[in-house]
Amino acid sequence: MSYQLGGKSFRTKSLIREHYQAVREQTPEGGVVTDPVVVEPSQQHPDWLEKSRDLECITKAWIYITGVAPSLQFVIRRVDGSDMDISYRHVLNRLQKDGTLKPWDDT
Repeated sequence: MSYQLGGKSFRTKSLIREHYQAVREQTPEGGVVTDPVVVEPSQQHPDWLEKSRDLECITKAWIYITGVAPSLQFVIRRVDGSDMDISYRHVLNRLQKDGTLKPWDDT
């Protein structure tokens, strides 16, 4: 059974990650992301309502984390111009074959 995500079928999570990376590479910095394989899992993040408040779009921007080299990642851009990290890996780790996520309180 394959993973169903964004109207597409993927045999493995590795193939989803490859798709995600390809979209990230093709998206210019500041470009709007509309690919459902990127957008749909983001909307299932447990903090989506808080993170997406005043959402303008999902875009690619530099992420700066203390002690880690800056990197271009997908972020939520708010109407005030601020960016919020989506933590796509956090979502993908909980992805089930039907495209839903394991419960967040499941350990």
